[in-house]
Amino acid sequence: MTKLAENKGDGVSTRATVVHLVVTRRFVGYPSGAATIAAAMRQAGVDTDLRDYLLAPGDLLDFDGFAAFLDGAGDPVWFCCGPAALPFRVLALPAARRRHPHTRFIVGERVPLLPKSAGPTAVAEELLRLCPDLDGVALGESDLTAAELAASLPALAPIAGLVWREDGTLRSGPPRPRAEVVPEYPGWTPSGAGLRPYREMYRMEDALHFPIAASRGCVYRCAFCSAAPSWDRRQVRRPVLAVADEMERLYRDAGQSHFGFMDETFVLDRSWTLQFCEEIIRRRLPVRWRATGRVNLVDRGLLEAMAAAGCEAVELGVESGSDRVLDLIEKGIDTTAALASARLAGEIIGEVACNFMWGFPFETVLDLAQTLLVMDAMDAMPGVGVRLSFLQPFRPSRLYDEYRDNLRFDRFWHRLAPQHPTMERIFDLAKAHPHTFSGFCFLDHPALEEKLAVLQRADLDEEVTANGLTASYYR
Repeated sequence: MTKLAENKGDGVSTRATVVHLVVTRRFVGYPSGAATIAAAMRQAGVDTDLRDYLLAPGDLLDFDGFAAFLDGAGDPVWFCCGPAALPFRVLALPAARRRHPHTRFIVGERVPLLPKSAGPTAVAEELLRLCPDLDGVALGESDLTAAELAASLPALAPIAGLVWREDGTLRSGPPRPRAEVVPEYPGWTPSGAGLRPYREMYRMEDALHFPIAASRGCVYRCAFCSAAPSWDRRQVRRPVLAVADEMERLYRDAGQSHFGFMDETFVLDRSWTLQFCEEIIRRRLPVRWRATGRVNLVDRGLLEAMAAAGCEAVELGVESGSDRVLDLIEKGIDTTAALASARLAGEIIGEVACNFMWGFPFETVLDLAQTLLVMDAMDAMPGVGVRLSFLQPFRPSRLYDEYRDNLRFDRFWHRLAPQHPTMERIFDLAKAHPHTFSGFCFLDHPALEEKLAVLQRADLDEEVTANGLTASYYR
């Protein structure tokens, strides 16, 4: 009999547990993605509790502490995690299995509303081969899979969007089609008491920005992105009223007035965005929010409407200051447009983050120099800030597919990570299985060392040479 379909020892399973799995307290915030999974299971009629490993006491990288955190959990335990936590989960799950021998463990995307970078979906079968204690992996919009699994309890019937182990063989259900409508789970909105621990530990801003999503998916073909292909390059939007209702409930019931939209491209549908702004103004909701823009989609009228509705910050993905590189990554913009959009957004919104990357295998030293010049120009604009990060070749991006033979792991790029025995084991695992944990790696190419020297001369070394997973998540 498949482990996935087995019941617990008493033949009854009345409860499930959803765990938001993180390995750092650097970035804190309410786990709305994991809460969505829990809400989907509850809506299917299963008593489901939500546990955030972020709030666990002690060392988050301790395997025994992780196993103890699961004491009293339901069956199954569903882990929501992104790529940063995947190797930790592989290494820590044997300790959890020893302590909880009859519990079924499933892993799914950390944020079913938006995989910023593909987590378990892209490497499901590899994870199951690496980790015998893992029973199943849910793919894509895993809230839909979670609801079907919950409805099948106490047994877990194989369903669409699931990969599982059966009698030593990996099995896959049929592909789960994209949802035509984003599911709504109105009962999961947290209370003020539920948000209190996040407000208390938040240190990056004056106010906690609650993560919210108005859409799923992105239609663009940027070569470095793993999110758009994960969603079949199609966007599905929630109704304007549903998003405004959620914000109003959180403001009224939890005192939450700051929000961060997690959409890949919040402004993709101009008409929807303008209607949303009108609705927030009509309700006189005193909320502040931030969102993602796009260089070729923002204009004065749209930005002014967003500002009037409480938008306080916008992110623009510029990626490179070289038009040649922008063409090669199919960004669909040029530097002239990027400079104009950044200036306009800084003038109207007042806080704009322009994101750049380096480390493209076809990027020359001259291309990087042009990027630094454009960054300097933007940084001098009122209200505009810039960020430069090292390219992470996530699967299933086109860059990974085309340059996978250049994938390398080197401890140098993680030197900002804490000195911790578990981190060393994580690095050993990533080095042994680079294609499973490609986000811990880089794409090697002849100009890499020369470009690094340019950044070192510009005193940018500490901020941009460490791999993003460790520089951002573990530091």
